[in-house]
Amino acid sequence: MATLECETAPATRLWPEYRRAFEEFSRKARYIQKLQSLHPQPENLSLAALELEQARIAYNCRRDALVQQFLIREPAKWLRPPNPARLAVTQ
Repeated sequence: MATLECETAPATRLWPEYRRAFEEFSRKARYIQKLQSLHPQPENLSLAALELEQARIAYNCRRDALVQQFLIREPAKWLRPPNPARLAVTQ
């Protein structure tokens, strides 16, 4: 199976690209769930599973690119351990 290369988007388009990829992945996941409930032909299910996997890979690429931008812009903010006082549950 061939691997898909992650396409890079300009920093200004990362968030919209991430949202679009998530929506596409979500749509494909809902479709395959609906398809499974209809007891489809195996070849139809295989094609839907392949499309879902491609959407997952595209989503992961967009997610990773977005996170990378956060790390580049403010690495100290994202890499430091959390403040325990902020995590404490108030009673």
